[in-house]
Amino acid sequence: MALSVTQNTSLYTAAAIAQKVISFLYFTIIARTIGVENTGAYFFAIAFTSIFVVVADFGFAPVLTREAARTPEATSRLLPTTLTTKIIGGFLTYGLVLLVSAALRYQPEQRFLIAISGLTMFFDNLHSAFYSVLRARRNLAYEGAGIIASQLITLGIGTAALLFRWPLVWLILAYTIPSALNLLYAALVVHWRLRVAVRLGFDQFQWQKLFRIALPFALSGIIVRLYNYSDTVLISKLLPKEALGWWSVPAKIINAIQFLPMAVAASVFPVMSNLWRRDQATVARIYERAFRYLLLVSLPVAGGLIAIAEPAVAAVYGPAYFPAVVPLQLVLVGLAASFLSVINGTLLNAADRQRTQTGILAIGLVFTVGSNLILLPRFGLFGAALTSASGSWLIWLLGWRAVRRVAPVAGRALFGRAMLIVGPAAAMSALSYWLFFYSHWQWLLVIPAAAVCYGAGILLTGALKIKEIRDFWQTLFSRRPELSVSSEI
Repeated sequence: MALSVTQNTSLYTAAAIAQKVISFLYFTIIARTIGVENTGAYFFAIAFTSIFVVVADFGFAPVLTREAARTPEATSRLLPTTLTTKIIGGFLTYGLVLLVSAALRYQPEQRFLIAISGLTMFFDNLHSAFYSVLRARRNLAYEGAGIIASQLITLGIGTAALLFRWPLVWLILAYTIPSALNLLYAALVVHWRLRVAVRLGFDQFQWQKLFRIALPFALSGIIVRLYNYSDTVLISKLLPKEALGWWSVPAKIINAIQFLPMAVAASVFPVMSNLWRRDQATVARIYERAFRYLLLVSLPVAGGLIAIAEPAVAAVYGPAYFPAVVPLQLVLVGLAASFLSVINGTLLNAADRQRTQTGILAIGLVFTVGSNLILLPRFGLFGAALTSASGSWLIWLLGWRAVRRVAPVAGRALFGRAMLIVGPAAAMSALSYWLFFYSHWQWLLVIPAAAVCYGAGILLTGALKIKEIRDFWQTLFSRRPELSVSSEI
């Protein structure tokens, strides 16, 4: 049964929150247990192979979601061709991972970790095809269950590896094993619940159609991964080994928070794709609502974390990671822009403007690599953090201009409501800083106080209204599959 956008967002967000909490706990245990340098080696192996995931997928997952959402009856023809393509692409990409790691002359121990992490990439690439079908049917509940189960298995294996002092490779296998199990689970759900045959096949006409549409998605995805992880690769070659361990802290924290825009995007993308050709005004209203929700979340998260970064990093990771504090604060300056860029890209992809989105990301990648090559040797991790924040705002600005040309978005009204969020977020951040550094509150006590301040502020300014909260809960617990989008921004 198809679920509403709010139900899908709520279910997927709940699962993603659980996944990120477990993942964050797991990484924290690792960081405190194995030291800065080993944490850097572990983090780099996963980050390096993450770059290649989109090469293996080559844009077929989002295209399958979009095409299956538009023509559900074509799913049984699209899935076999997609699976076959992904398997072939997965093997070729795995070979590419091994080749590039050797060409960059990493140490044998690091290359072995990369090789094991590459198996995770292979399985993740395949199960994304099945979850694409479920997303097209607007049902993210099964994907949410798979996410939580995978992370629990990862936590179990990883904790055992740390307790019994198994080799470092077991911390990578803690991701590979549940990824393989998740592939089996996703395939069974699609076969048994949706009655879609799980088989391999190759329809040349369907493949050509998918490939033609997927090419901009693939280029966009590859550029996104290079944009997200090029700093890690450059740090591994230009800075001392412990720098990767310190950089893993802001990288992991930002990655943990990114579930919020990704959950919204996963829910609205099929709906936007389905409505774009016949009701662009509704698509614009979906975008406006998503814009506001993401801003409501990103500004207080960024402001609050900037205010308490120093005690939080010291308490969670230990004094050895203190050099990560200022880079974390600098990266968080670009958090709101990175959130809003996700919904920009979602609308552009749904509106068949993949090439525009790819061009925007290409500009961001060139800027990021160039800036890091200049700043990293001079300023170290501070240069990487400054590049990350400024790059996020550059990509958002370019994306916003593209969205305004494509969709009838009420920009002036949208920014008017957005400004009502800025004041409460700034007040909350200032209160957090004052409570910790001047009133000497424990940082864990500062968080609920700051949340109360921000909640009261957005209600007083009208940035969020009681009626909107009531409508949210009514939609959340309603079982009606239809989409309800208010005309109010």
